[in-house]
Amino acid sequence: MRPAASLRTICVSEVMLNDTAIRTVIHREHLRNERKDPKTLVVNELGIDHGKLRADIAVINRRMTGYEIKSDQDSLSRLARQITGYNRVFEYAHVVATDRHLDRAAAMVPHWWGIIRVYRGPQGGLRLRTVRRGSPNPKRNSIALARLLWRDEVLTILRELGMHGRSLRRERSKLYRSLVLRVTTDDVARLVTTFLRSRAAWRDLSQPSPGDGSSQRTAM
Repeated sequence: MRPAASLRTICVSEVMLNDTAIRTVIHREHLRNERKDPKTLVVNELGIDHGKLRADIAVINRRMTGYEIKSDQDSLSRLARQITGYNRVFEYAHVVATDRHLDRAAAMVPHWWGIIRVYRGPQGGLRLRTVRRGSPNPKRNSIALARLLWRDEVLTILRELGMHGRSLRRERSKLYRSLVLRVTTDDVARLVTTFLRSRAAWRDLSQPSPGDGSSQRTAM
């Protein structure tokens, strides 16, 4: 017979909704169609600002959509910083939260963010319910978007825009600045989604398995 403490630990772990379980149901249910679409890339742990911040799940097609998960095992101590990062690059953003965090998270995210509740149904399975539908981000940051491009990608773009010679041998930060001075924020976003979806290394790794917690290569 197991000790009482062990039984208590098992019961608590079965009740608490963790990141892996939530990620699984998002991939399986909420993103089922996106994962089947060859023109859409679904990425776990997308690096933002050269990896200083990671989006739990990013969906990349003609637009970029980010999902931030707040499980029972998480706190909201980093949410304000995460919101700022998401605001800079995603056209649509959603917080997916358990009842433990739902009200506080809903009060923290901007009005255009979507809010998704994750909970256990009567039979114990996880369910998702949209509390608020998201709307387009009113203002993204061109530089933050450009930083999702690898150096060779931004060089390709700048060459197509007519830049040549020594101007292309500058440090990466100046290359990003050169790009955003030449095109609009919407154009940068379009270029970013095009290049991210075309990355052979990411495609070779295939779409992330539901709930496996794996990370694709961080955008640099």
